[in-house]
Amino acid sequence: PIEPAKIVAMLFKWIPQEKREKRSADEAPKMVNGLFIPGLDIQKGIALTGSEDAYLKILELFRTDTEKKIALLQEALDNEDLKNYTIYVHGLKSSLATIGGTELSAMAQSLETAAKENSRMFIEEHHERYIVKLRKLLENIAHRGN
Repeated sequence: PIEPAKIVAMLFKWIPQEKREKRSADEAPKMVNGLFIPGLDIQKGIALTGSEDAYLKILELFRTDTEKKIALLQEALDNEDLKNYTIYVHGLKSSLATIGGTELSAMAQSLETAAKENSRMFIEEHHERYIVKLRKLLENIAHRGN
C-alpha cells in the first residue's frame, strides 16, 4: 500500500529547500464550523478523531503534552541519544497526523528516518526549523487561529 506521509517525508528529505514550493499548509487555513487553525487540516483532524468536541479536547492535550515532548526531544539530541530522539519524534509524527498536521508530521517522519539511519547531519540541519514550526503551531492552537 502507498503511504502518502512516507512519500512526502522522503521528498522533504531529498528535495533541497530552495527547490521546494514556498506555499505551506498554514498559508491557507481551512475553516470548519467557524474554526480554523493555521497549519492544521481541521476537517481531516475531525474525521480522524470522530467529532469536533473530541478534536478540540485532543488538540488541548496535544498542546500541553507537546511542550514536554519538545524538551525531551531536545534533551535526547543534546545527549546524542538518537534512540530516544527517534521514539519522541515518532510520537509527535503520529499525534500530528491525527490532528491534521500533515506538513509537520512529514517533517517528523524525515527526522525519524534520519535518526534511525544515524544521520546526525540531517537532524542538525532540520531540527531547529521543525521545533520553530511546531511551537508556532502550538501558539496557533492556543489562540485557535485568532
